Amino acid sequence: MARYLALMSTVRLHWSIRAWRAYTRHIAIALLCTLFVCAGFAQSSSADACLPSSSGVRICLPEAAAKVGSVVTIIAGAAARSGDIVAIRAYIDTVAVFTVDNPSFTSSFQVAQDVNVNAGSHHLVIVGYENDGGSVVGGASFNSETPSFAECIPSEAGAEFCHPGTASAIASPIQISAGARAVTGHITAIRLYVDDEPQLTVNNPDSTPTFAINEPLALPNNLDPSTAHNITLVGYESTGGAVTAFHTLPQQVEFTAPEICQAPGSPGVNVCSPQPNSCTTSGLYFIRATGTGESGPVARMELWANAVKIADFPGNSINTNIGPPLLGSDVTLTIVVVDVNGHIVKSAPIAVFAC
Repeated sequence: MARYLALMSTVRLHWSIRAWRAYTRHIAIALLCTLFVCAGFAQSSSADACLPSSSGVRICLPEAAAKVGSVVTIIAGAAARSGDIVAIRAYIDTVAVFTVDNPSFTSSFQVAQDVNVNAGSHHLVIVGYENDGGSVVGGASFNSETPSFAECIPSEAGAEFCHPGTASAIASPIQISAGARAVTGHITAIRLYVDDEPQLTVNNPDSTPTFAINEPLALPNNLDPSTAHNITLVGYESTGGAVTAFHTLPQQVEFTAPEICQAPGSPGVNVCSPQPNSCTTSGLYFIRATGTGESGPVARMELWANAVKIADFPGNSINTNIGPPLLGSDVTLTIVVVDVNGHIVKSAPIAVFAC
């Protein structure tokens, strides 16, 4: 908390007219983004589903003590005690992960953003900045785990991407299926970079010469659409070396503000996307679902296509985009909920196809 109070003291500005407030607000946010790693401006949400009923902060996602995978969806709102909310900033473990400016000078404001997180326990803090120099603050703790299902192993020493394929379009978060095989020693970890900026690190729990991952990656929101971008995989070896692989992204990356996909009130799966008999023009299927366990909390969600397991996701939700080669043009999807007692609940089959 001391860090946030100290931060506030550096930007405790008082505005007299609306134009001056807008000008200094942009300067303050730009300055703060030079002090912290800002992962692009977050997307605001037009819905009022996550605004507090009184002054303060409301965090709808992640839920307290939630279990997530490599991407945590943050949906939160802030209401000012006096004046307007001029910006909302999110911190994970005291590091600023995104800032979003409120363009409307309203007393309340809501944001939604997907953020990459490494495995482990984390604490989220949401700060809503007021135009009189004050702030409202809220927090929630959550846990991130690494999915256990991954099968992309290079046949020779090196690294490779199995997904995404060579699609003409891509959306965030994108499912990454990739693996590494050591030249010498064993693979200690895999790290993913986007344009040389580290985004996600996954440690290998075993001393094995091969290691694979199969999990979503949230792409930076501020990618320049006028130039090409790359995802780089580095597999670190225990002997000090590394193996690498590269995937070039299409210039156009689709970003959609996350929305709440409510868990059903009884054991089962709420599939918010895709809808049965829907089609895709890009080749990518946006998969968003939340489950409720049969006899206890949800341990993981599994995605199956044409009776073949594609991926699993720790916790009770799925939020990813998958296309070829993991998912073809005409597939029948099934989402399976596995609770902590090993009991399963399946969704109805979902037929999807290419337009």
